[in-house]
Amino acid sequence: MKVLHLNYSDIRGGAAIAMNRLHQSLLENNINSQVLVFEKKLKKKDIICDTNYFENKKNYIKRKISFQFTKYQKINSKVTHSLNIFDSNIKKKIFKINPDILHLHWINNEFISIKQIAEIGSAGIPIVWTMHDMWPYCGAEHYTFEKRFIDGYKKSNKSKENYGIDLNKYIWNLKYSNWQDIKMNIICPTKWQFKNVKKSKIFKYKKISSIPLGINPKKFKLVSKNYAKKKLNLNNKYQYLLFGSAEGPLNDRKGLDFLKNLINKFDLNERKIAMLFFGQNRPKLYDEINIPCINLKKIAENDYEKLNLVFSASELTLIPSKIESFGLIALESLTCGTPVVTFKNIGTSDLIVHKKNGFLSKYLNIENFYNGIKWYLSLNFKNKKKISEFSRKHIQKKYNISAISKKHINLYKKIKNDF
Repeated sequence: MKVLHLNYSDIRGGAAIAMNRLHQSLLENNINSQVLVFEKKLKKKDIICDTNYFENKKNYIKRKISFQFTKYQKINSKVTHSLNIFDSNIKKKIFKINPDILHLHWINNEFISIKQIAEIGSAGIPIVWTMHDMWPYCGAEHYTFEKRFIDGYKKSNKSKENYGIDLNKYIWNLKYSNWQDIKMNIICPTKWQFKNVKKSKIFKYKKISSIPLGINPKKFKLVSKNYAKKKLNLNNKYQYLLFGSAEGPLNDRKGLDFLKNLINKFDLNERKIAMLFFGQNRPKLYDEINIPCINLKKIAENDYEKLNLVFSASELTLIPSKIESFGLIALESLTCGTPVVTFKNIGTSDLIVHKKNGFLSKYLNIENFYNGIKWYLSLNFKNKKKISEFSRKHIQKKYNISAISKKHINLYKKIKNDF
């Protein structure tokens, strides 16, 4: 069986990381798996990227034009918007490879057009699509609190804040008209995504499966807290709370402002607490927080040694995201034995067994979220160790990439036989 994964990048971003882990595990299970990308960092033959100077320039221009179009939609939203209205030569490459299964992941940045996806489906190549965010069943937006994706994007349910051209409506209509009659098999990594897809007008009549994202526990290990702090040159007198995000500085979907307000509301200095940040965060924010802040900046996605140290040096990983499809940082943290505090009813909550490997707070409730932090920090060493061990075992049991890839293989086989 020949499986072809489609993702804009081979390793940059959460979707790329998850896709790559699945791809490697499929290879280990003797599946002929390949990856087709526009941006390649890993030097591997099974990752295909034959873009040239001309294609790079062409894609850059298309992305610039798309970005200019989004400016005509005057909407109070800082989330990423993608159009996917320009055709590319990716379709030709897919037909040349001729896979038994085409597995879509994050395909934006004008990597492939909405129309071309429909053309591939019409040509008889079975399509599987993992929902790494909300873009596939929404308009141009990758995340939204609105419910327009349920009934369709109409003038009657347009937000008053959106007073420009309704670009979201145009892109949603383009998706609906092109994909309505195309066979697609949708994979939802969390209950939150499954509920959304089941309600969505675009996908609710498609075949939908629930398969979480996976991780290789051999890459993420338990490391002594004192050793990890020493290697990272951290002050051993502090207990570190971790926040990691690759999101841009203007996007507060990850809840940085919530985190700032929480820290400043409660006196954490008495507990010798410090914040540990990594990723593309806002340096100015650190001046507004009343406890010590250390920024480890960007860590390479495959720098497992550094990631192990960061998670192991931390008491807790904080995920105050307002909206989240899955939460790979939480998955990695738990695999290293570091518990997580997050909100109920977002994608990340699937990973948490309340007070067993973390704490599920009431949504956007500062006091309840703080209670989760206080609960864990108040535990004795024996109970903390018990939680750490359960955290890792829970991930090994439910999210091991070896078992997750076998679920994908079974789905691929079924789709191929039924197509």
